[in-house]
Amino acid sequence: MTQQHAHLPPCARRRESAVRASRLPQVLILLVVASTASSRVSAQLAPVREFCTVNRPVPITISVPAAVAPPLIAPPLVAPQPATTAPVPAPSGLSEPTDAPTKLATPDEPVQTAEPGTPPQPTAGGEPQPTRTPPPPPARIEIEVILAATGEVIDRSTAAAGESDLARLFPRLWQSDDKRALLAQLRIDGKRIGAPLIMTPMFSPPPYAPRLDRAGFPMFPPPNAARAAPTFSGYRVSPMRLLVLDTTKGELRFALRSDLAPNTVYHFSHLVSGGMYTDTEFHKIASLAAASSPDFVQTGDPTGTGLGGAGFLIDLEDSTLRHEFGVISMARASDPNSASSQFFISLGGSAAATLDGKYAAFGQLVSGADVLRAIAASPVGPDNRPLVPPRIVSAKLVDAPPLGDGPPPARDPLGQRPKR
Repeated sequence: MTQQHAHLPPCARRRESAVRASRLPQVLILLVVASTASSRVSAQLAPVREFCTVNRPVPITISVPAAVAPPLIAPPLVAPQPATTAPVPAPSGLSEPTDAPTKLATPDEPVQTAEPGTPPQPTAGGEPQPTRTPPPPPARIEIEVILAATGEVIDRSTAAAGESDLARLFPRLWQSDDKRALLAQLRIDGKRIGAPLIMTPMFSPPPYAPRLDRAGFPMFPPPNAARAAPTFSGYRVSPMRLLVLDTTKGELRFALRSDLAPNTVYHFSHLVSGGMYTDTEFHKIASLAAASSPDFVQTGDPTGTGLGGAGFLIDLEDSTLRHEFGVISMARASDPNSASSQFFISLGGSAAATLDGKYAAFGQLVSGADVLRAIAASPVGPDNRPLVPPRIVSAKLVDAPPLGDGPPPARDPLGQRPKR
């Protein structure tokens, strides 16, 4: 017994214990509600399969977390009172107070006394019953179809949670002659939720550059060349992802541009997912014009020599993404179709602009400009190899934010290229 209880009369101690016990169920209810709310999962749009061929379904799954049951609200519990017997006459002419109701106890029914002002509560079997608040209205689920190149919303349809078919919701996927990259974005109650799906058209054969011209530009067929139009075979559907490089200098994040270089992003993403870039050096930091400031940093070679690769090559893709600060691009040899796993990150400037149209740029830095500058500032030897090479510790892909919520391409806040 505590010192505080030692000074309380027995009847007061019983009342305090009963009131304290009556509060316990309410505390438990609050804990259950908090635990349920913290377990909610974000809504998302996911493809059932990656390759959706022409004039066939484009199956997707709309995952919307089930509405959490409204919290149970327990009424105040009446503190049990000790059983009383018939009143005993007060001695010496003193009267008993009559403002508190009393009840004679029976052998199997203890007497309970309600606090003054407490409204009666519904009971079942003698236990107070919780009340339930009305359920919230159902969420309004929509899907937007957006031109990836411009961000323009070109169609919108209501949908329901579970499996659905984008081709049924949007017949234009097969009926329209405009076969550009599209985005499908989930909306819940008017708010964009989750990573959008990128739908890139599959054309066979894709544009091919067999060689370079005298200026070093790949010789893709001109748009008006007399040749058969490529065959549209359907869409490749996947969630939009961000590339995250955890380096010894910090983290770099890139938005991958499947709308501008879909085949390059597809190839690169599989290398990332397969662990190609784990523990890989930045083996080259160089200037394109023998200047004191570098124009790019290069990595992706598992040997760290500049001669290694993934064991296979991909064809050059005709990307229109310019080599500005933070743009990521595939490295290659003099053969335009010799890219494998090595890539470089542009540091911008007039020298880097000479790479536009010659290399397949496929992503933009959205976070980590200071980290990129730190990598580029590493001291190098005569062969442009860093004396202590920075490294990619790990590389991974993460879901992109909803369209419009992501950060813009990173820019050098100092307005200048890093110096070594």
